[in-house]
Amino acid sequence: APIFAMGIAIMHYHLTKRNEYLICSAFSAMLVFLNFNLPILLLLIAVTFFISYVKKISTYFNFLGEISYSLYIIHPLVLIYLIGLLKKLPIAPSLELLLLLVKVLIAIGSAYIFYILIERPPIRYSKKISYKKQ
Repeated sequence: APIFAMGIAIMHYHLTKRNEYLICSAFSAMLVFLNFNLPILLLLIAVTFFISYVKKISTYFNFLGEISYSLYIIHPLVLIYLIGLLKKLPIAPSLELLLLLVKVLIAIGSAYIFYILIERPPIRYSKKISYKKQ
């Protein structure tokens, strides 16, 4: 939760320039440091500022933004299934980083399919509904 809060606070500061978001991000950073470690905190700060201050957001970030809810919903199921499957296989420790990349790519692919089949149809349908103004 503090990682998520830190990212949100920094993005809100970037968009609004309101100082209270800096206080929130500093508090979240302290919680990240206490719950994890300094390298994780530094990585989060670097990634958050990179995303915040890059003027041209790449199509990859836009794609991940589109499927983010689907990824949030489906990634635990995919990862639990893959971990159970991979426990049965003898895997060299030198391949663990490669396996992590494969797991992430499978989770993203599964989230995209989930987005196309489950999430996008109701979004499209809801845009066709006209709401009466009161």
